[in-house]
Amino acid sequence: MLWNETAEVIDEPARVAEVNQIDCGLRRCGSIMVARTEEDARSIEDEAIQLRDAGIETRILAADEVRSYFPLKSFMGGITYDAVSQVHPARLASGWRGFTGLRYTKILRRQNGTPGTEASL
Repeated sequence: MLWNETAEVIDEPARVAEVNQIDCGLRRCGSIMVARTEEDARSIEDEAIQLRDAGIETRILAADEVRSYFPLKSFMGGITYDAVSQVHPARLASGWRGFTGLRYTKILRRQNGTPGTEASL
């Protein structure tokens, strides 16, 4: 199932950072998915069921609960789920470099405006 694969992909950098003691600002923060319409609300409730079936902890939020996170927006409801981690990508890449032998030679700007790197061995 896609959610299981996603959770594993999210866990791998976290596992590597923890095992190798890479200070990359790792935090397991969870996420919120919100619904603007009744159709969105039904869709994310279905998503919550799929997440639970995949073993990912999830909770359905009422509109007033979502408002506590996003007070300036109006949403019909939402769900929370824990399959999310954040890292500082440059610090993680720098820490990995010591284990893989990669040298990052260039900071690039992708077409969508996000930063990237060019690596060489």
